[in-house]
Amino acid sequence: MNAKKTPELYVHRLSEKGRHERLEADNRLIACEKVNGGMAGITLVVTAHDGQGTSRQAARRLPTDQEAILDEIRGREGAVEILVDSVTWSGTLGGLLAALRDRANRRIIVHLGDGRVGGPNDRQMVALGYRRLKAETPLYEFNIESYKDTPDWLNSRNWANPELWGKYRW
Repeated sequence: MNAKKTPELYVHRLSEKGRHERLEADNRLIACEKVNGGMAGITLVVTAHDGQGTSRQAARRLPTDQEAILDEIRGREGAVEILVDSVTWSGTLGGLLAALRDRANRRIIVHLGDGRVGGPNDRQMVALGYRRLKAETPLYEFNIESYKDTPDWLNSRNWANPELWGKYRW
């Protein structure tokens, strides 16, 4: 049986110095910076390699270290920026993005390495509740404060049904 093996994913947290160095050269981080207005709380890079030697901080392996990543994020202020380095979509990446959406309770900005409108990664992100910010860039956002618009019918005027008072017995 030829079962496709899901690649192992690793998460690196950029330090302030590493983020500043990468900000000058990485267009993805520049796009996140413009959307975020320079108020990043934590920047994560998701890759398919552990990056031994490129980072002073050890990479965390997904999904094994997912709880540790979430604990680290909970202790920080500001938005979470996630840069995904040319990783094919997997349940592991989807699980991380869903866990961040559900349990980080803050603004999350995700820049996929590659993606086009209507592509499989685009559909997965929209299915997770992330909203695409620009058509030409694979940049997505989840903000719990603006996640759902309040529908017109959800108000006290429509809930009481005063026009039915005295007509029916409940």
